[in-house]
Amino acid sequence: MKDGERRFFPFRWGLGDLLVLLSFGILLYLSFHPLELGIAAAKKELEATQSLETWINSLNRKDLHEAFGGFVDSLLEDRRYQLIEKEETGIPLPFIPVLQDLDFHYGLSLPALGKGVGALWCAKERTGNKLWISSARELKGLDPRRPRIRLKRLSSLLRVSRFGKAFPAYWKEIVNDPDLQAFPSGILKQKTYFFLHALLQEEGRLGLGIYAWPERRGREGFAAFFYHPGSGSRQTRNMVHPYEGLHSFPLPRAGLRRPSSKADHKGEYTGLDGNTWFPIEFTR
Repeated sequence: MKDGERRFFPFRWGLGDLLVLLSFGILLYLSFHPLELGIAAAKKELEATQSLETWINSLNRKDLHEAFGGFVDSLLEDRRYQLIEKEETGIPLPFIPVLQDLDFHYGLSLPALGKGVGALWCAKERTGNKLWISSARELKGLDPRRPRIRLKRLSSLLRVSRFGKAFPAYWKEIVNDPDLQAFPSGILKQKTYFFLHALLQEEGRLGLGIYAWPERRGREGFAAFFYHPGSGSRQTRNMVHPYEGLHSFPLPRAGLRRPSSKADHKGEYTGLDGNTWFPIEFTR
């Protein structure tokens, strides 16, 4: 070999080289994938709060809290009715518990009312499991042993009330999205799950509340959100009692303050579901 000439050895890939590259790729993935998931989750949570803010503003603009309370007050003038107890009553989720008398619990379907198909009510025996359902259509066979007469009266009063006239317009406004999916329970999916319900406040007044939570904790976000006129807008990190999709969703009173819990200086308290709920301000 002449002086100054450089000996050339062709590069050949070996198993060790492949293992080094594979290890480097795994390192990059483990370094940046959590960051990617965090950014995606934060974006979904931001979208959820923006939708929640839209729903809340519409509720307040149309004064539906006051209208709903007025409607219920008019029903309570009939002393046979009283507000449902704060505890869960066992009424199927499609029907929001509102009233009770000596024999039955009465629930109202807000989704049915919002879709303009008439006032849909459900009556459940307080000491049994039998259900009776009333819609806007004429009921026949008014058996006095069954609550059909009372259901028909409730439906008629709701349709002529200010709440019954205003709520369908509100429902159309918030669900005016071709990508929105509705479930029989009244839960809506608009990238995030939402649940609108009637709720008895701690002060003993009825109002309308909204929950929002992720389909899957992770890429769709981690936090759950809650709004009620008596508690404002709140968020939980969704860890003690996690809400996720349709197999674990919040019940109407889940985010209200547990009686044994006092709000701290930041306004945080422990809810009835065991989660810590703290006040939030919407991101502009």
